[in-house]
Amino acid sequence: MASLWSSSTTLPMRSRSPSGLHATIGDLALCTGLDYEPVRAVGHDRRGRGLVGDGLVSGMALVGAVAPGCVAASRSFREVLEWTASGRAADLVAAENFTDASTRTHQMHTLDKRAAASQRRRFRAASVRPAVLEFDVSPRAEVLIDSVAKGTTPPLKRLELAPGAHAVEIRASGYPPLRIGVSLEATQVMTIKRTFTRPRKARGTIENLRRKFGF
Repeated sequence: MASLWSSSTTLPMRSRSPSGLHATIGDLALCTGLDYEPVRAVGHDRRGRGLVGDGLVSGMALVGAVAPGCVAASRSFREVLEWTASGRAADLVAAENFTDASTRTHQMHTLDKRAAASQRRRFRAASVRPAVLEFDVSPRAEVLIDSVAKGTTPPLKRLELAPGAHAVEIRASGYPPLRIGVSLEATQVMTIKRTFTRPRKARGTIENLRRKFGF
């Protein structure tokens, strides 16, 4: 079972602290310790029901090991996170060791702000639904998007693109290329139709004069 222990303090921030997530409520800086160890419910005649267990002991030790406003996680918590959400586990980096009330030494992990920010950017990018570009082109031609080759159509029939502006180029051997700019919205589907034809050759000047004057 995972346990979380938080405390608050109005003491000033320590001058030297591990990298972590800083959180405040008003003028109270919060410390959060994350651990994955057993806890169990107990009953007491005078105090009522409560929780005890190694998870709480380690969580309180984590809270005492970091500066106010930081989040700290035990190695066991990071390992479980690696099994269930490996991308988020990468946000936690190894820091100093800490010792709990039972004099057990644990590896502590704190939040890497740069990794967390990168993870949020990746999540936002993944959450945006792509636009679709479809092709109805003959004869066979090469497709380039923003100067990057994407394949040959046919067999290429459709491409998923990030919403926004893109430069599209279609090259068929022996024909002038088609170059267009498109601006796509999320989930929009746009079809590019093109049948390449060779330009007609201009007849010679002498032949034109003969046809005009009949000689």
